[in-house]
Amino acid sequence: MKKSICSKMMLLALGLTLVASPVVAEDAAKVDKPEYYSTLQTEYKLTDEQIKSMTDKGLKGNDQVRVARLASKSGKTLDEVMKMRLEQKMGWGKIAKELGVDSKEIGQAVSDANKAKHEEKKAEKAAKKAAHDAEKAEKKAAKDAEKAEKKASKDAEKAEKKMAQEAKKSEKAESKK
Repeated sequence: MKKSICSKMMLLALGLTLVASPVVAEDAAKVDKPEYYSTLQTEYKLTDEQIKSMTDKGLKGNDQVRVARLASKSGKTLDEVMKMRLEQKMGWGKIAKELGVDSKEIGQAVSDANKAKHEEKKAEKAAKKAAHDAEKAEKKAAKDAEKAEKKASKDAEKAEKKMAQEAKKSEKAESKK
C-alpha cells in the first residue's frame, strides 16, 4: 500500500515538474540577470562577463552600480574598485575619497539606476498594455467581421427570397395572360 502511494506521489511530482519546467526555465533566465543589468550594460558599457564577475564576488544590485560608477568616474578598473571594497574592506565614502570622486556620486549612481529601472518597468507595462489592447482590437475586429458576414448572408437570403417571390408573381401574371 505504501509503495503504491509513493509511486503515485512520484508520478505526480514528475508530472508537475514537466508541466512547470517551461515556467521555471523562464524564471531562471530572469534570475540570472542582476537587478540593474540593463543600467550596467547601457550606462556603464559593462559586458556580461564583467557583471557576472561582480555577482560571483558577492556584489548585488546597488553595490554593482556603485562599483561601476566609481570605476567610471575615477578611471580605475572594476577589479581595482572591488578590491578596495571586498579585500581592503573600505566603506563607499572612503573609496570615493581615495579615488578623488565626489561622494555624492555613490548615492546618485543608485538613484539613477532606480530611475532607469522604474522607466524600464513603465515601458514593459506599456508594451504589455499595447499588446493586450492589440489582441482585444483583433478579437473585436474578428467578431465584427463575423457579424458583418452573418448580416450579409441574411441580406443575401432575404434578397434571394424576394427575387423568388417576384419571380412567382411574374409567373402568375404571365399565366393569367
